Amino acid sequence: IKAVIFDYYDVLATDQYWHSVTEYATKNHQLEEIYFAQQGLNNGSITWTDFCKKISTVMHQSVDDVVNGYDGVYLNQDVLNAVKNIKNKYKVALLSNAGAEQLSAQLNHKGIDVLFDEIIISSEVGVSKPSMDIFVYAAQKLQCLPSECIMIDDNKDNILGAKSCSMTAIHFKDIQQLQEALKDKVEL
Repeated sequence: IKAVIFDYYDVLATDQYWHSVTEYATKNHQLEEIYFAQQGLNNGSITWTDFCKKISTVMHQSVDDVVNGYDGVYLNQDVLNAVKNIKNKYKVALLSNAGAEQLSAQLNHKGIDVLFDEIIISSEVGVSKPSMDIFVYAAQKLQCLPSECIMIDDNKDNILGAKSCSMTAIHFKDIQQLQEALKDKVEL
């Protein structure tokens, strides 16, 4: 193994606002509408501003409230510590389905962008997880073969996408489970 790739949302950071949006949309039969907007943001076909406008309409909130909601993510310090330990011996990357404008600013503001050798954001690539194309792209950016990488993600479909191109994949649940899963794969 030469590189470890981390998902951002629900691995490195918890986004309570998105969970509240999906819960609200489910109750109001608008889940398909917000997922369509999310897919557009992830693949770069709509801007961060347009995405926030769509969510503000669904949530009956101002665009500023939506932006502030998304800025309120909580970093998982235990996972960030794991990134720092892994970085001592391996390349590390962040791979996220997101809008680049918002996520790049958030990573910079929180000061964690410097932890990663590469940051791959789906909207910049034009393809999102679970497509194997984005995992192959991430490995190429790290100058590795996919089989030389470990992908850590909370989404089962993304795990399958990573495995489809021969990456080792760990389905993230919590830090204890992650440490146990990594123990036989990397030196910490």
